[in-house]
Amino acid sequence: MIIYVFILAIFLLWPFDFVFFVKNDVRWIGNSNGLEFLKHGQAVSQSSTQEFFDRLVKGKGLTLELWLQTEDLNQSGPARIFSYSKNPMLRNFTVGQSRDKLVVRLRTTETTLNGTDPQLVIADTFNAIGLQYLVITYDYSEQSVYINGKLKAKCDILKGNFSNWDRSCILVAGNEATGDRPWKGKIYYAAVFDRPLTEHEILQDYLLGMRLNTNVYPSVLWKKDSSKVIALKAKNLVARYLFDEEKGLVIHDSGSSSSPVNLFIPKYVRHEIKPFLGVYIDSLKNKTEFSDIILNIFIFIPLGILIHGMLRNRYGLTMMISIMALLFGALFSLSVESLQYFIMSRNSSLIDVATNMTGTAMGVVMDRCYHLFLNYKAKHLEMLLYDRKD
Repeated sequence: MIIYVFILAIFLLWPFDFVFFVKNDVRWIGNSNGLEFLKHGQAVSQSSTQEFFDRLVKGKGLTLELWLQTEDLNQSGPARIFSYSKNPMLRNFTVGQSRDKLVVRLRTTETTLNGTDPQLVIADTFNAIGLQYLVITYDYSEQSVYINGKLKAKCDILKGNFSNWDRSCILVAGNEATGDRPWKGKIYYAAVFDRPLTEHEILQDYLLGMRLNTNVYPSVLWKKDSSKVIALKAKNLVARYLFDEEKGLVIHDSGSSSSPVNLFIPKYVRHEIKPFLGVYIDSLKNKTEFSDIILNIFIFIPLGILIHGMLRNRYGLTMMISIMALLFGALFSLSVESLQYFIMSRNSSLIDVATNMTGTAMGVVMDRCYHLFLNYKAKHLEMLLYDRKD
């Protein structure tokens, strides 16, 4: 019983990334332009994104252009590479990695506020640790993904425009805005356009980037005049980050905006003050979150059986014992959720408490019914034996 509860607590609390002053694990790449995100890294916008927001909402679509290199083929979450978001449940767009899969969440009038249902998931994207040129475009009818200048996928599952975007979102690289979806890798270049780039432009940009690579693959060393060369395609450019500062705490936006959105590297990873025992209704619309809810119910069924069985053996089968077993399960769930409030990658959820109590109650009912069935069989057998004696 104690061992089961201990294992269950570890499962529910993993990973143990408590939020008490998590150091921002970011460093400039020493021999090239670029920023490396290690265990818990993050670069966030601190200035207003109003002009950035307005141009994208009123634009002809969207292009996200990245030169990057993952350093972990098993990270998930999805781990946020480049995001314009507010927290794990609210975003305008996100480019992320879930093991070998590329995950693109883009909020429109036809999706959830999290940019899901639908979301674009492309398998076999991150299948090796090496330099990649990644471009995602959307023209209000089709999404396209290009890897190293070649079309990887095109689909029309996403519809709608950006009129429901949230202007309070912030731009962040290497993590979620709340610091709880870290990505391990290197970013050498990032750009945002308010129109879809053409296939020809994307191929030319890839070839240009490879020509500017003055070192052996997969290291990227942008030449000092790269900004002038890349600026040739700056039409409809909203934001651009060359990561050529080499030191300091600011990544400058060299795009065409009159109000640049610079990214800042804080000393500690930023995290939000989360609601205690919050109710995340939007998560119920997410298939993955719904699967977690079902899992939360089933893993607490054995706990309900164990607690009720121990109390029943000691005090007998009464309704009070069943209620006490249910309360014990509720207190255990509440304790775990209270600890998750202080864990960066988890949320303290009242929905989880309710689902855990449901699982405990199911376990209590199962043990109670099974014991009543055994008592019935025992009495029936006793009556048969008594009849035979007569």
